[in-house]
Amino acid sequence: MEPLMMGDPAQVGPYQLTGRLGANELGQAYAGRHPAGASVTVTVLHPHLAADPQVRARFRTDVNDARRAAGPYVLPVDADTEGPAPWVASAGPDVATLATAVTGLGPLPPNQLRDVAVALTGALAGAQQAGVRLAGLEPSAVFMTPEGPRLAPFGIAHAVPGAGGGDPDAVYSLGAALYFAATGRPPAPASAGWQPGPPPIADPVLGLLIADCLSAQPAARPTVHDLLGRLNGGPPQGGVPLAGVPLGGVPMPGAPAIPAIPAQRPWWRDVPASVVATAVTLALFAVFILTAGSSGHDDFSVKPPAGATATGLPSLPSFDGSLPSDGSTDPGASGGSDSGSDDGSDDDPSDVSGIPSASPTQDDPIATAQAGDCFDNSGTEQTADLTPTVCAPRTFKVVQVLQGTTATSGCDRLPGDDWNVSYSSQNLVLCLSYQYENGTAYHATAGTCVYGDSATSDWDELQCQTGAFTVQQRITGTTDGSRCKGLRNNDWAEHFGVSGRSDLDVTLCLSMVYPDDAGHAVLNQCMHFSGSSTHPSLHAAKCGSANVIVTGRTPKYNDSKFCGNDAWATWRPNNYPELSYTLCYRYR
Repeated sequence: MEPLMMGDPAQVGPYQLTGRLGANELGQAYAGRHPAGASVTVTVLHPHLAADPQVRARFRTDVNDARRAAGPYVLPVDADTEGPAPWVASAGPDVATLATAVTGLGPLPPNQLRDVAVALTGALAGAQQAGVRLAGLEPSAVFMTPEGPRLAPFGIAHAVPGAGGGDPDAVYSLGAALYFAATGRPPAPASAGWQPGPPPIADPVLGLLIADCLSAQPAARPTVHDLLGRLNGGPPQGGVPLAGVPLGGVPMPGAPAIPAIPAQRPWWRDVPASVVATAVTLALFAVFILTAGSSGHDDFSVKPPAGATATGLPSLPSFDGSLPSDGSTDPGASGGSDSGSDDGSDDDPSDVSGIPSASPTQDDPIATAQAGDCFDNSGTEQTADLTPTVCAPRTFKVVQVLQGTTATSGCDRLPGDDWNVSYSSQNLVLCLSYQYENGTAYHATAGTCVYGDSATSDWDELQCQTGAFTVQQRITGTTDGSRCKGLRNNDWAEHFGVSGRSDLDVTLCLSMVYPDDAGHAVLNQCMHFSGSSTHPSLHAAKCGSANVIVTGRTPKYNDSKFCGNDAWATWRPNNYPELSYTLCYRYR
């Protein structure tokens, strides 16, 4: 923030201005304060825009549309559209958005993720009830207030005739925002035709809901009414509902009762003090970006903040709690072997040894560890040196705590388990999952589907579909793809290396999901043909019931000359031309 300059107003409306935050195409943004003490960001239109009747009319419309979207989970809008210098007030520079919070502190814990889902669904339901569509529902428009997540509607709310009906685009945007909040990464764009699978979160109901919102087919996405019912089917994970606050303002006709946001301790208060400065810096920097305009790209880049009344606007709470982070560790910690391999072997408890440490206390982060906590390891595979941290890429998340034992074999077969650490003094074992930084496919299991644009791109799990890859086997402790060669229909081996920890390396043996069985057909194989010559469908069949036989195959796409006078089928996947084929066949 910069000091006010000569010519800057000292006050706009009820707000005393305290500094300059930057300018964008709309106007000059200032930091301000309401007489009641709340901090705000006030954007004053540029003089040449204020003098333009068309711009002023558009500004007035945007303010009115935003006010129509009002509801318990929508920040109210304070603005002056008729004065000589029109302005709009939004959340202050000390209120983090969902975008800056996740970027600075990592994905949200499950209960807070559900709070965001309930709030955004309620905001969307209230807007549709008022005949308003939300175009641009993104993490940068969601403010993480102490009272819970709140949507800022200015600039994204638009009154549209017939908006009370379904809005698949808004539902997709809601799903994309939740996917980002759950993983720290935006989903693959629907325009690419991919259907992401549920994000790897502890709440299976919410995970499937997010995946359904991101359906590549707009007609397959749930309606807001459906979302309300599904969220109502699983109560918030703790806390006391806010009394007398219905979700989304006026209930939708025929809609079921809606759960309220639980009033509980904000998740960002329980982070190490070392992270707090980074998070606040990111929040302040993001406000500058928010007021400096956007690039216009269709992604999660921050955009100008939406409006909100200053009265009662909360500020980011002080971080009055932190986890122990003095670097001290239990010398009785011993790293167990990776239990994520597919060979079915159990860890040998005799391999686990440790030196007794001081008696654990309530402040001991190991003794008080719970599923979902995350740790950094500055030690080695065999000698762990764990310190608590915010969940982020390259950290270890606790899958399960085994009490009363030092045998790591109890972690075997736990989903996502990669490394186990036993503590003799605390008489417990931490089953840990490595948080891989380049996509969710690292923990994919046999039978699931994954995809990445190239061998070096991010790879993610998604719903099985043509052009994706089916996981045949997950092999841990290696990046040697030759171990996949003996598998039937193996087409690709994708490697996930972890620097300094070869035991955490993973290789996925993959088989392309072809349009039909022609993709893996071989010479002289009997098949059943249906369809037409231009759109053939070929499926493996016993020779007694088959009507065609394969006469040739080439990895070239659309190579009809290779087949001579025989019929042929061809297909080419995106980004993997080496997995193309032209298959020749003739009637038996």
